[in-house]
Amino acid sequence: MTNCIKRKDYIGLRSLRGIGAILIFYHHFGFDSAVTNSFGDLGVSLFFMLSGLVLSMTYSGDKLECGSRVIGKFMKKRIFKIYPVYLLSLLVAVLVMGCNYKALPFDLLLLQSWIPVASFYFSGNSVSWFVSSLFFLYLMFIPLQRRLTTDHNTFIKVFGFGAVLYFFIVYFIPEPLVNGIIYINPIMELPAFVIGMLVWHFFGRSNRFQANSDKNILCLQVVSIILSVTFIYLYRYVNLRLTVASFWWIPNAFLLTVLLLSEGRATPINHVLSLRIFRLIGDISFTFYLFHTIVIAIYNRAIMHISIDLPLFPSSLICLAITLAIAYALHYYVELPIARKLKKFI
Repeated sequence: MTNCIKRKDYIGLRSLRGIGAILIFYHHFGFDSAVTNSFGDLGVSLFFMLSGLVLSMTYSGDKLECGSRVIGKFMKKRIFKIYPVYLLSLLVAVLVMGCNYKALPFDLLLLQSWIPVASFYFSGNSVSWFVSSLFFLYLMFIPLQRRLTTDHNTFIKVFGFGAVLYFFIVYFIPEPLVNGIIYINPIMELPAFVIGMLVWHFFGRSNRFQANSDKNILCLQVVSIILSVTFIYLYRYVNLRLTVASFWWIPNAFLLTVLLLSEGRATPINHVLSLRIFRLIGDISFTFYLFHTIVIAIYNRAIMHISIDLPLFPSSLICLAITLAIAYALHYYVELPIARKLKKFI
């Protein structure tokens, strides 16, 4: 595999990671409403799609080979990047919240998302199942990307067949396993990942849309926001078998496409997304995601212990600020230094 190409810093995508992480934070904070309930499924689907897009963007133009040594080197790079902070979050979660010790070996090996039992995939750090599923998608990336770049017509036909099969399977999964399989299982998250790859393949690499005026791009941005808000509203009326994953494929794919086409354009929305605070939250979003439920748990215990009765929204802002501060410190003083030291072993 050749070296990664040097790519543009897509500020919109960078900031979107941070916005997605905050949506998931509010899903877990305790607002019992249809809107905040939708934030979790929306954010997770968005992250899987973003992962596929960013990897395709990173390795765009590379001549990928599928040998075991190539895939091994690719996976080693990913593991060195995500596993240290993942392991730290798991250790802290076990100390703070306890765990199902039968599930701990699965947590350590990033296999918990393959067991469709809540006491396994939510054991330890309850949000870390995402990393388990992401690890599988990383394993699939090189063969998928190679096929997409060498024969995208066949790739799209196979993906179309797989999508039809996905919806067929979804409606035959027993009700108690809906969350554990449709939402958690890595194979069921593969379509969102592939959609992200396709978005980059068909829109990120092309210059044929560059002639659009900034006004037209702004209209597309507004439409993408309206579409996302509409789906958030419709969430409460749609079957759980869809809302946990596939319901978000269309609005998220459209949003990512528009952000790619919007790069470098002088629109008010781009100005907001380029603000340092959003870029910073995007940079620390992975650490923020891994630690946010732990911080929420500690924060809620502290509030109960000192008997302070704060309204939920102001309380969430305080907890959000604390979580961001902790994520910032861990990202820059733990995650990045460890990644730099491990880089020499790649």
